Amino acid sequence: MAGLITLRNGGLGGICVLALAGCEPGFQFSNSGRTGDDNDAWLRVEPTEHDFGQLTSKDDGLVTFTVTNDGFSRLMIDELSLDGDEAFAIAPSTQLPVMIDPYETWTFDAMFQPTAGGDLEASVSLWSTDEQDEVTLVPLKGSGALPRLEITPDPMDFRTFSVPCVKNDVFTLKNVGVEPLRIDGVSLGGANPAGLTLLSTIPSGLELSQNQAFDLRVELPAEGQANVVGELLVDSTDPRGPLSADILATTRYIDDGVTTYSVPPQIPIHFVFAVDQSGSMNDDQTRLANNFSSFITTLSSANADFRIGVVTGAGSPYGDCFNGNGWLTPSTPDLVSAFTTRVQQGNDSSLNTEALMALVDGALGVRMNNGQCNAGFTTGNGPLHVIMVSDERDQSASQNVGGYLTAWRSRAGAGQRLAVHAVVDIDVGDNDCGGGSGYDGPGIYDDAVFQSGGFLFDLCNTGNWASALAQIAQSALVDRKSVEIDDRNPHAPSIEVYINGVQQTSGWTYNSSKNAVDFDTDLPHGSSIEIRYGIAPSCP
Repeated sequence: MAGLITLRNGGLGGICVLALAGCEPGFQFSNSGRTGDDNDAWLRVEPTEHDFGQLTSKDDGLVTFTVTNDGFSRLMIDELSLDGDEAFAIAPSTQLPVMIDPYETWTFDAMFQPTAGGDLEASVSLWSTDEQDEVTLVPLKGSGALPRLEITPDPMDFRTFSVPCVKNDVFTLKNVGVEPLRIDGVSLGGANPAGLTLLSTIPSGLELSQNQAFDLRVELPAEGQANVVGELLVDSTDPRGPLSADILATTRYIDDGVTTYSVPPQIPIHFVFAVDQSGSMNDDQTRLANNFSSFITTLSSANADFRIGVVTGAGSPYGDCFNGNGWLTPSTPDLVSAFTTRVQQGNDSSLNTEALMALVDGALGVRMNNGQCNAGFTTGNGPLHVIMVSDERDQSASQNVGGYLTAWRSRAGAGQRLAVHAVVDIDVGDNDCGGGSGYDGPGIYDDAVFQSGGFLFDLCNTGNWASALAQIAQSALVDRKSVEIDDRNPHAPSIEVYINGVQQTSGWTYNSSKNAVDFDTDLPHGSSIEIRYGIAPSCP
């Protein structure tokens, strides 16, 4: 007897009609399903997908999915998973794994409660022993009738640009949800925000309706070389909570520069103090001695190598030898006390002590010959400074200032500076400093000062001897306080200063008018200076 059996092939989505008389050998059927080598389990789920539509945060969406085994052997579902927005959830009707006989069914529920506005999606994965598809996907979707913030661009990428230029760009805050969105606050942060600035402000109580937008301008000054990693942070009524967008940039100098300078080795500075020892000078000698420490302090702060000879005209045979059997140096024990003794030799009424130009000429002339008392005082490679201290004009036989200066300059050495300084009575006719009548006034001392570029101080009105002595000492120091930078466009904040390889974080400033680094104190002799910096372009 011939007949037809109709089988629903859920896995293939069609109808198969077979004649019993025409079945292949080994392809048999029974009440329990398909038998033999071709046993299959086929999974069919209905509905195949689901759209929950638009819901509010107070709505609950629910759909039941039915899984049918359209095959001829037992179907096992051993895993059920959900991937997508957290607004979706699933709940199987029985504990997994579950076994479904042929033509039997099993159900699971999918729920949707939106926590954010806009279109939301997820998918359910059923892992089974289906012969053809190990994993069956069931798409889910829905939309929340809630506010939903969209920040564009994300990221805001300024890419690479040069220090010290400035760039800016605009973030757009948009409500892509249905309900109104309130912006409560915005700020900038991130791992390395590096000078990011908001140029826009948020109006108090800003509320955006659906598809409404608000622009925020952000500025980034390239203040130094950096890999900028910042972010815009936005607090709003978006149910997802605070949201952010990244800000990226790389800032670089167009080039790196370095200036090197070697401070010349230390050279000695030579000083000769010629001090009048007449009776009227007693108080002035005391003021000179009492304030000498400011002179030494100025030299010591610069680590200067110096030699100080004192001549007074007192003593035998000529008084033009340096008092105290030689000159003073930084290593002289109790230096200030030694100087005090040498400038106060007692009263001497002879004109010899008031002929200071001649005394100095002798001390730097014949007394420097081999075997003489001052031999070896000058080295020929250091400046020479002569300081005259008297309350009367010079009483030397020769009044040839130019001759004196020429002779003394030869003792300083070729190319070395000679300077004469005078602390004397600069008023003529007043006789107010104790000098004898007819001998007051500067005489040729001021000529020597003016011709050599020294300092002239009034003995009668030197209210601050310390300041005068310090000024003389400072003038003798070689200028080692400034190093000019080679390149014309260094970026000031990038400048780094190294002395003998050690970075100096203080004690210097950049002088833009000179394009130089100025130091607070003299640089040590023989030191190596290195100035590193970034070279800045002209920004558009």
